[in-house]
Amino acid sequence: MKFITIDFETANSSRTSACSLGITFVENKKVVETKHFYIKPTPNYYNFINVGIHGITKNDTDDKKDFNELWKEIKPYFENNKVVAHNASFDLSVLRAILEHYQIEFPKLEYYCTMLFSKNTLKGLMNYQLSTISEYFNINLLHHNAESDANACAEIFLKLIERDNIDSFEKLCLQHNFMKGELLENFRYKPFKVKNSQYNFNRIDVDSIVCDNENIDEEHPFYQKRVVFTGELEAMTRLDAMQRVANVGGLIKPPSFSSKTNFLIVGNQDYARFGEGHKSTKMLKAEEFIEKGYDIEIINESQFITLVQNENSNFEITIDLISKNSKVLLERKVINEFASKDVYFSDNFEIQINQAFQLIGNLSGYGHNYDFTTETNYFIISNKEIEDLKNNIKSTKINEIEQHMYLRVNAKDNEKNNSNLIVISEQCLYDYYEITNRKR
Repeated sequence: MKFITIDFETANSSRTSACSLGITFVENKKVVETKHFYIKPTPNYYNFINVGIHGITKNDTDDKKDFNELWKEIKPYFENNKVVAHNASFDLSVLRAILEHYQIEFPKLEYYCTMLFSKNTLKGLMNYQLSTISEYFNINLLHHNAESDANACAEIFLKLIERDNIDSFEKLCLQHNFMKGELLENFRYKPFKVKNSQYNFNRIDVDSIVCDNENIDEEHPFYQKRVVFTGELEAMTRLDAMQRVANVGGLIKPPSFSSKTNFLIVGNQDYARFGEGHKSTKMLKAEEFIEKGYDIEIINESQFITLVQNENSNFEITIDLISKNSKVLLERKVINEFASKDVYFSDNFEIQINQAFQLIGNLSGYGHNYDFTTETNYFIISNKEIEDLKNNIKSTKINEIEQHMYLRVNAKDNEKNNSNLIVISEQCLYDYYEITNRKR
């Protein structure tokens, strides 16, 4: 197996502010080299919190190349390669953000995450941070030194594949039900994640999909209309989406696009690029047929879900919801509610956000404030944003989560209690942490 492992450190809260990069090269299941690069960050300033974590200052990077210049040197390491990182969602988000900032086309690559791999393989650990896994395997680590972190990530990956007798990335995904991450053209990407479904979009048995709704509304826009999908859907599998169409009387056969298609449903990420002038083959065909007068509409996934949604399925974050969830959490007698849980944070916490992440880490969970996904279990809202919410002011993050959860809720079959997200307050976290420590 040949691949690289990477680790970025950032100068401030901006994802484009990479100030240090470590790259470890692995061939034939052996570490052969590790390289380190200081980077002049964009924007070029250092937050004291970040400095306190990694110790890098402006003096270390002022005479170094910015990423735009450095990329010419390091691009060959990434292009057509396999990339591994610990908490890859962060490191790859840095890479994506800074490449898009400079309008540099993404390299073609696949990426994988040792943190998710560890969660699937090593059960019963307090948390799955790089330092914890390194200690478990007796790997030397100078944490938040990009060179050391990249090397530790490589050693961890090698230990994990040895335990599971894995000799290829394909076997890794098959054995652990992972979906490989990918960087794609036109600034698109697919995240590395656990598959939500056993179905392969290209192998959907359309004949197995039948309408299970006895009360079809013949005035529904999809009734007796041919509906075709393109791009990756965020909120459901393509099979689920086709079932939704069938349940409102729509036609899903044949699944290929033609002049007889009435609706082309485009995944949200692809639709955003469509607006910027990037069009798939199906989109180009649809435009061509529309110009010729054919009855075809192009809509995005969010619009599609609005048309096929269940009744009473909106997801709204309210003071009552936060208070209720917080009260229930504090009154439950479970030893540790956050063990192995994915915990997403809002902004403007009373303590430094890294300290908040550490509280969750101490409770054996994973705290972060980026890449909210269908795997996220908790959303913790800062006391400041709760005060704003009392005055009917919703923060950007609250609005984003409501929109994401709207998609998630409507992607499920059951109409009640199907969000799987617990929203609590910052104060609840502090109180819960204190209660848990008293029990120990």
